[in-house]
Amino acid sequence: MLVKIQNFIPGCLLLIFFMNLTAMLQAQKPNILFIFSDDHRYDLLGVVNPDIYTPEMDLLVKSGIYFRNAFVTTAICSPSRASTMTGHYGSTNGVTSLSQHIHEGEKSFAHYLCEVGYRTSLIGKWHVNNTPEDMGFQQWAYFKSNGSWFNRKIHSNIPGVSDIVNTFVEKYNADRAIDYIADHVANYKGKPFVMWLCNQVPHVDGGLKYRPSKKSLARYDASDMPVPGNWSDGLSDKPTYLQTSVSLTKSAKQNYGGTGGYTNMEPGVRNEYLGQDNVQNHNREYYASITDWDREMGRVIKRLEDPDGDGDISDSIMGNTWIIFMGDNGWFTGHHKFTSKVLAYEESMRVPMFVRPPLNVDGSSGIHPRFEDNLVINIDLTQLILAIAYISIPDNLHGMNLKKLIEDENTDWRDCVYYEAPEKELGGNIHDSIRTGNYKYIVTYSDKIGGQVEFEELYDLQTDSLEIKNIVDEPAYKQVKYDMQQKLKAERGRIRTRE
Repeated sequence: MLVKIQNFIPGCLLLIFFMNLTAMLQAQKPNILFIFSDDHRYDLLGVVNPDIYTPEMDLLVKSGIYFRNAFVTTAICSPSRASTMTGHYGSTNGVTSLSQHIHEGEKSFAHYLCEVGYRTSLIGKWHVNNTPEDMGFQQWAYFKSNGSWFNRKIHSNIPGVSDIVNTFVEKYNADRAIDYIADHVANYKGKPFVMWLCNQVPHVDGGLKYRPSKKSLARYDASDMPVPGNWSDGLSDKPTYLQTSVSLTKSAKQNYGGTGGYTNMEPGVRNEYLGQDNVQNHNREYYASITDWDREMGRVIKRLEDPDGDGDISDSIMGNTWIIFMGDNGWFTGHHKFTSKVLAYEESMRVPMFVRPPLNVDGSSGIHPRFEDNLVINIDLTQLILAIAYISIPDNLHGMNLKKLIEDENTDWRDCVYYEAPEKELGGNIHDSIRTGNYKYIVTYSDKIGGQVEFEELYDLQTDSLEIKNIVDEPAYKQVKYDMQQKLKAERGRIRTRE
């Protein structure tokens, strides 16, 4: 009996040691707050545009890395979200249009983090046909797709959460995030968390309207709001279908023109000149909506510093939390006279993005805050999240490890980003694109990506950042065109071979 006890005691001690080691390793893993806004164009944060008021996000940028050239794989809500979760282009993960199902077997960043002890949560908008549980989220409080900014139906497995939003949807999202942080600090100190906080705002509501607060709207004067520099684009250098695309016709008849479109000069009916006033009024509402969103997100950030809201910051988790922010896609507000997104122009495929590493007591992070010019894409965030959690990155992911670029601005990085729109959707025909630091090449197809070429576009972004003049047939750019064609084929092929 004594021998058995002697053998038993070392085994117990070894088990306790490994249990304690596991707890210590989990405690060392940082938390991740990932904010994902909706239809948020790249130029709409105060740090890059003094016309818009976003003080909360601006404050984070000052101690983080802001990515000037951030893009998405496909500028549509569902594909962008699916790609960000899985690290794969939609042509691989199965989501190339609205509300589709991510392929069975695809793992999200939440799946990976669950496996190493993270608590995973989803709050806000959900816009793929899989459930959050399918995609590795353990807790959720979400609303499906787009709709009203008020009185939304909520799906949740969190005890005590109401199934109806009776307030501004972003206030609701912020409240749920704040409750989650407080509960985590009170009851789960030994475990890290990842929270994906997905906003609906500034996406228009179910009636295709912005509904900003009077407080935020009062900050902006319509007469001071910008009219896009490419508002006057006649589209003569672009695919002919765009002349009748819903991106233009909806803009002309509902948003910025009138019942007869832009050229209707009948008395009392909006015309192309008054259309500029409509753009300014629309931008006023858009900007004010983003200001409302910023205010609510600021409440969430403050709770990382003071989780229970009692004024005592001794329980702060700011020093062990990464904050990631990105828009799911951009939005045209009269650019080329368009509304909506999906097209491979800057205002659609380019988004705001920054990363704020954990801060030390003195407010430093050990990483030099900066504005980063390298080309990044939403699928890079998948690898960033895995790297933060010390997870080995699978070889078949399509993006790059953004943590390397964050930690070393001289790291070897990509020289182009590939964009795909494999289906006819939201006024866009099938097309793909390659974008470098200086040029953009877009190909529209009549059947499928890589198939029958219908139209080509080439833009010199150094001299034509507004993408008005198509130089694809100009002799001086023959070599540039060839080089871009080769890059496009290479990137498309690289993605297909890593499926």
